[in-house]
Amino acid sequence: MKSTLLLAFSTTIGFGAIAPPKVVYTTFAGTGRNSTFHGLAVNAGGFAHVAGSGSAEDGSDCGFITKLNQAGTAALWTICLPKVTEVDALALDPAGFIYALGSSKTLVGNIVHQSPSTVFKLSPNADAIVYATQVPGTMASAIILDSAGAAYIAGRTTLEFAPTRGAYLTNRSSTFAAKMDADGSLVYSTNLDMLAVWGITADRAGNAWIAGSSCPEFVGSVPLMCPSSDGTAVAIRELDAQGANILVAKTYGGGPSGFNGIHFSDSADAIVVNSSDDSVWVTGTSQSRTIPTTAGSFEPRPPPGSGKAPYAIRISSTGEIVYGTYVGQSVNGPVSSLGVDGVGNPYFALVDGSRKSTLIALSSDGGALLFSKDFSSWVQSIALDGHGGLFTGGAPVSNFMIDVCPTTAGAYQPEALSSSTVVCIGRFDIVQGGPTELFFPVNAASLLPSSLAPGELITMFGMNLPLNPVVSFDGLPAPIVSADAGRIVVVVPFGVTPAWTSLQVDEVGGYTVGVGSSAPALFTADGSGSGQLDARNEDGTVNSSDNPAKPGCMVSVFLNGAGTFVPALADGQFGPVDPPFPAPVQAISITVNAVPTNVLLAIQAPGRIAGVVRVDIQVPTDTLAGDVVVKVGVGNGDPASFLFQPKTTIAIR
Repeated sequence: MKSTLLLAFSTTIGFGAIAPPKVVYTTFAGTGRNSTFHGLAVNAGGFAHVAGSGSAEDGSDCGFITKLNQAGTAALWTICLPKVTEVDALALDPAGFIYALGSSKTLVGNIVHQSPSTVFKLSPNADAIVYATQVPGTMASAIILDSAGAAYIAGRTTLEFAPTRGAYLTNRSSTFAAKMDADGSLVYSTNLDMLAVWGITADRAGNAWIAGSSCPEFVGSVPLMCPSSDGTAVAIRELDAQGANILVAKTYGGGPSGFNGIHFSDSADAIVVNSSDDSVWVTGTSQSRTIPTTAGSFEPRPPPGSGKAPYAIRISSTGEIVYGTYVGQSVNGPVSSLGVDGVGNPYFALVDGSRKSTLIALSSDGGALLFSKDFSSWVQSIALDGHGGLFTGGAPVSNFMIDVCPTTAGAYQPEALSSSTVVCIGRFDIVQGGPTELFFPVNAASLLPSSLAPGELITMFGMNLPLNPVVSFDGLPAPIVSADAGRIVVVVPFGVTPAWTSLQVDEVGGYTVGVGSSAPALFTADGSGSGQLDARNEDGTVNSSDNPAKPGCMVSVFLNGAGTFVPALADGQFGPVDPPFPAPVQAISITVNAVPTNVLLAIQAPGRIAGVVRVDIQVPTDTLAGDVVVKVGVGNGDPASFLFQPKTTIAIR
């Protein structure tokens, strides 16, 4: 009964809130003189990664990335990327690797020259560059990842831009989209039939959705400028996974204003794939006020006045508008921020003329306002951590050029480093107040209670938990992997020994928990503890029903709770990315559809936190096609009889 409660709680926490979110922290986050904000990304642990341009310790221009702690009181690290003066956008993958879009600007006379965009993949601690791929002729402004680790970028082109062979559009235009595979190799680059690009997202099939503006009557080609009779319209494009064909091409709005030949300016400013992967949410502003709305929407008519009206629409995979609504009052700034939670509710920020913002959350059907909260800063980006944390980032400059960032007590940077430092980061908690409650710990892979093992990742769900907790086992400090108001994920110290341990969370409570030599469970793709495993095929791609392995081939799965390692690992460190790799002391055994299989390799998973094991197995050659059940045992355990974790599978065809 307890495990059922925990699973239900973990899937609902933070969603469907009605009351406005409460402020956790607000802080400046610049790096020296002239710091500006360009990117924000957060992980499931509630750690904000901030990017922009600033200055290094020697005063030189610097494209920086800063990782803040969960309470916003300190920076865990700050780096300057090599050979770039600004980081234009950020993205994180589930393993914590950082993807940064960098470029350099130099002033020659009165002309600003910008270098081609470079995509960097960094290790989770930003202490190593996995790859750095430059895309000639590009000035990208957006980056996004798909579930296979491919990176997508989009933005403006220069004369040096060259589309790849077979690209959708090879005629010269001012905009482009490009895709890199998990190793950083260019898959495609293509011109786009759009005048401006402001956002890009990708679905699970590897198709890229791009948002921006275009001329309504031009699809497949691009004029130098839109005829005044057309105006500038909202433009949505969906590219296939090879960048060769447009699957969806939609335009909305535009047209003449009827005043001295001036045309309307409509645009899509942000786009995100819905949590169900069956549609995309798009936000932007419409001067023509002709965006289609749907019955039962929150605001089916544009607000009064003549300014740009902000809107939010949801578009199906075939390009049809599922929901359409206007939101808020007339504004002059773009609605350039957008996030979608696990049940499909969109979150964004409206910016008024004084560069203050209103945080908005709508229901997944666009018909209800979940909350509206004023914020005294300009929000350019919104990010969600998936556990009730809502993060904002922007450049808070008022009409009087005075920095505005309502910092909280203990903020990392309570004041701007200089009059031109304009980086403001905020964290809001959607989980509302109430009594603190801590639930019994569970294995972080299976989400089921069991005895603990040295080096095991465990999860403690709860309510109104501290954002910066202190956790110990028999007085040994435990590394915190992630923490928010609804859950704490920690590593059991390797020094914990059988048969019992006292688990304590300062100022909250604790439990006495049994300790064994192992507590094996396999990590699943969606973190639910059952179903498709977090697995890699022999070529390194993600194993799934759309990308199955073949009988006889190698598949890698990831194990929690294997116990101690040789050589020993330090609590909370990350596994090396190059050999030699530590290995678990106890033997690992695996069955596939109840048939024992060869374990080819069992090592500390490279780049993952100490205690997570990568197990390479050979799928038996006579394995039948389908979703086959994989079970694990450690030491003397019989994997066929290990029934604590629900059914876990890999895909075989």
